[in-house]
Amino acid sequence: MPDFSPPGLDEFVRREKEQTNLKAKEVIYRIETALQKVVLDEVKREFGLSEAQWWILGIPKQVRLQVTQKYENDNGKRGVKEAYFDLMDYRKIALDNWQLFQNLIGYGKKNQSKDRQTQWICTLNDKRNVVSHPSSGISLSVEELAELEAYEAWLRKSLSTSEITDTEDGADEGEPASIEQD
Repeated sequence: MPDFSPPGLDEFVRREKEQTNLKAKEVIYRIETALQKVVLDEVKREFGLSEAQWWILGIPKQVRLQVTQKYENDNGKRGVKEAYFDLMDYRKIALDNWQLFQNLIGYGKKNQSKDRQTQWICTLNDKRNVVSHPSSGISLSVEELAELEAYEAWLRKSLSTSEITDTEDGADEGEPASIEQD
């Protein structure tokens, strides 16, 4: 009913959209934090703890160059180079070291390509860009928020780490049916 517009409806809809974005931002933060931890822990475990080992052997050169540039441009204010990784860098690292990460962050059927199994990180990044720029006026739908929550539940189950399982709402740790893994 396009003509249905009782007083306050527009304001209610606006506030609901803001809440969806705020909740999505929290979910994305937890997922990104978990990805950062698992990716860095795995490359350090596999290649060695010294920067000469994990940084050179575990991080693709293109990522190292971009991160080093950001580190230098910021005069290293964040302290360590790994504080300058972007969300998509974790995908690049995983793709470059697929044998380490397929069972941890490979989403979907294991016979799919590694690009397909990590496509969920691209989706996550797209939604992160939406909720990080409120001036764009774009809000995630309830379904998009549910998709993010499903990714989080799946990742929580896959990683079995306390960093991502400490959710405020105590969501079920099973894989939600709202995400199709074909």
